[in-house]
Amino acid sequence: KVVIIEIKASKNDDDLKQDTNDALLQIEKKKYYEPFLKKDSINTIYCYGISFYNKQCEVSCKKIK
Repeated sequence: KVVIIEIKASKNDDDLKQDTNDALLQIEKKKYYEPFLKKDSINTIYCYGISFYNKQCEVSCKKIK
């Protein structure tokens, strides 16, 4: 298994959800997962977008493989 994480610091609590989505989009746009797609030994790739503001946190996940 592979886990790819992108973390964003939000400017306010209203931006948390959008920032997690932006983090996942960044993973997809820059194809951070691509080197792992070619490896037969890796069966699963999870991508997590995490944003935080003060003590609040939002997490989104997407399974790539």
